[in-house]
This record gives sequence, structure tokens and C-alpha cells, in this order.
Amino acid sequence: MKYLTFVFIFAVLFLFNVKAQNNTICAVKYKDLKSSTILGTHNYWFYQDKLVSVKEPNNRAIHMRGFPVLINGVMTTQTDTIKFNREFNEYIDDMNDEMKKKPVRVTMKYYNSDISKMTYFYDYKNKNYIVVDTLQNMDSWEILNDTMTFMGFKCQKASIKYKQDTYTAWFTTQLPYNAGPDGFRGLPGLILKVNNSSGKLGFEAIVIQTPFKGVVPTFSNEGEIISQNDWLILSRERNSKLRESMNNMMNEYKKDLKQKQ
Repeated sequence: MKYLTFVFIFAVLFLFNVKAQNNTICAVKYKDLKSSTILGTHNYWFYQDKLVSVKEPNNRAIHMRGFPVLINGVMTTQTDTIKFNREFNEYIDDMNDEMKKKPVRVTMKYYNSDISKMTYFYDYKNKNYIVVDTLQNMDSWEILNDTMTFMGFKCQKASIKYKQDTYTAWFTTQLPYNAGPDGFRGLPGLILKVNNSSGKLGFEAIVIQTPFKGVVPTFSNEGEIISQNDWLILSRERNSKLRESMNNMMNEYKKDLKQKQ
């Protein structure tokens, strides 16, 4: 009887512990600001000891600065989204459809480490990679006396010189995660807003769910481990192959146009 009682108590404590661990997950969506344009969002899931994140680029905002249009058989790059509205929308739809076909890139980092890992599927080689990046230290924050309420949380101001610029952050100790968006960290709480001195580069929380009850993307440890520099080389190689594929596709398109004339 005592054994059964012990098993029952252990099971209750185990379930309570699992529930408590799940309740510690906080989900935050940040908007990525560059020159007052939202270039996408970063979805973060903060655990007790680590974070998991996925980036969602805003193709519409990114490609407003240039998108391909075929004019008189010549491929051009245009920025006039009004004059070439149909071409622009078709191009963005194609880009979004292509994104849906590709595996999600998941980034994972432990708070007590400066190492960040990202899963990456290289479609031209049909191969998985784990991109390992060593982040720059962020241990020279100056915590200031300024406070404000942001997204319902009391935040305190901090400043740091980072990557040859000065950044201002607002963090809250009500969410006890030593983390923030895009590698920003090193404060005794969660960074909800950060931007550089010009205000043209930064991140800002737009959705906070705590505790988070949904499904968190899974970080996979399967794949060849490479450095950030090696990944950049692969990216350039992939971009070159994409341009080659695009040119081949446009040449076929031109042939079809001539045959129809």
C-alpha cells in the first residue's frame, strides 16, 4: 500500500513538473525594423534555459526595392509597384509559395552560451546543415534609471556600444529570460525593444504569449556542422545557382513568347 501511495505521489509530482515547465515557455513575435520598414518578423520561444526562433521575411517589403519584370524580351529590375502592380504581386506570390515548400530554419541558443545554432536545408545538395555562429559578447550594458510600460510589462532602459554603434534597449524583469531578439542579451530580463542610435535598425515586440500553449518548432541536431563563414559561402553559391536558374527560365519564357508571335 505504501508503495502504491509513493507511486501515486511521484506521478502527480511528475505531471506537475511537466506542466510547470510548459508554463515557463514565453512566445514573443518581434518586428524587424530597418529604415522604418518592417522587413519581417522573428518568432521566439523562450524556455528556462534556452530559446528557439524562426524568422519570417516580409517579401513584399523586401522586394519593393527591386523586382524582375520582362519588358520587350529584356529582363529588368523595377521598383514601381503601381505601374507594375500585377507583375509585382505575381512575383511576391511566387516567392511566398517557394518559401512554403522549404523546411523551416530553426535557431537555438542556450542563455549561458554565446554559441547560436541554426538548421539549414541546402536544396541544391539535398543536405542538412547545422550552422554554428559565435556571437559577440554583450557584457557592457549600462542600465539606466528610465522606465516605461510596454506591452503591459514594466521595462527599464539600458544602453550599449555594440557592432560599432550605440543601441538602446528596454527590458523587463517580469519575464525572467536573459535574452532578446537577434542575439541581443546580457540583461537581467527579457529585451522587448531595441534599436540603434539612428532608430533605423532594431526590433520591437508586437505579440507576447505567456505561458505559451501552442506547438514550438523543433530544432534538429541532424546535419553537417559548419561555421557561419562556410554558410555564407554556401549562400553565395546557392544565390549564383538561383540566378542561373532564373536566367534559364527567362530564356525559355522568351522562346515561348517568340513562338506565339
